[in-house]
Amino acid sequence: MATRHRRGFALTRLFQILTLMYGGGRLTQRDFAVACGCSDRQIGRDLDTLREIGVPFDCNRQQGYFLEEHWSPLLLTLTMQEVMALLLARQSIVGRAEMPYAHSAQTAFDKIAGLLPANLRAQMEEEAVAYYSAGKRNYAAAPWGQLLDAMHRRERLEMHYYTIGRDATSTRKIDPYHIVWLHGFCHLIAYCHTRRQAINFALDGILALRSTGETFAVPASFSLAEYLKGAAGPLLGEPTEIKVRFDAETARWAKRRIWEFPHTLAEQPDGTLLLSGTVRGIDDIRKELLAWGRHAHVLEPASLAVAIHEEACAIAALYAPDEKIP
Repeated sequence: MATRHRRGFALTRLFQILTLMYGGGRLTQRDFAVACGCSDRQIGRDLDTLREIGVPFDCNRQQGYFLEEHWSPLLLTLTMQEVMALLLARQSIVGRAEMPYAHSAQTAFDKIAGLLPANLRAQMEEEAVAYYSAGKRNYAAAPWGQLLDAMHRRERLEMHYYTIGRDATSTRKIDPYHIVWLHGFCHLIAYCHTRRQAINFALDGILALRSTGETFAVPASFSLAEYLKGAAGPLLGEPTEIKVRFDAETARWAKRRIWEFPHTLAEQPDGTLLLSGTVRGIDDIRKELLAWGRHAHVLEPASLAVAIHEEACAIAALYAPDEKIP
């Protein structure tokens, strides 16, 4: 029993010494002895024990005893999947002004990151996964581990892929850059050696991956933020200038809506609201504006107005009664 007590006191002293070093400030061996209620000689033995177990600390006349930068006595043991889950959780809140406690979330995640081992902390800092909204498909079966490992190692892959729009499969070489949650859909942003450009692939369309044994480097000119600039959804196209007028009945709702592309909102004297912005292609914004029905009037471009008109006519024809109702 006495031996167990002695071990308990020893562990308590070691933890106190580590905590004092972690807190910073100029600390001497005598400071530790006073804080721990023991002799200087005992503290000397404790410091030797900390060195033997690999605690990275040093001592000089100016700073006293101090821990190496970025080292913490409290380390979290997490799997890569758990780190990625934390990253997704952080990105779903941090930096989004419309989310409550966004600033507090940032400081909380920074503290968690500080407790991670260096290799996992580096993975979080790489931010290989970007989160923009909740999922609208089931991506649980996607090859997350293989993709994350390839992105970390900058490893070129051969991908067997199903394109839902063409209902066809293909095999191509890709350089995986980022995994992005974009407006509810999860996509892999990768350089496609077939198309010879960076494009996005639906994660649930990846049927199989194989390592090619080759490596790649992400071009210094590539920016994820620039690549996604103007994205109104997952179907990216050429940058297109749009102008949409919302009637006075719904202007206040359109004003409160978060339009996730570069835009301006101008209130008009008649109570309507003018939305002007730049989107990547018209497919996704067409779907968004259709949800506003007759309350949204597309002014520019003509191609978007025509696309909405054709869709509206098709919907009207689908619901037209076979016979006139008296």
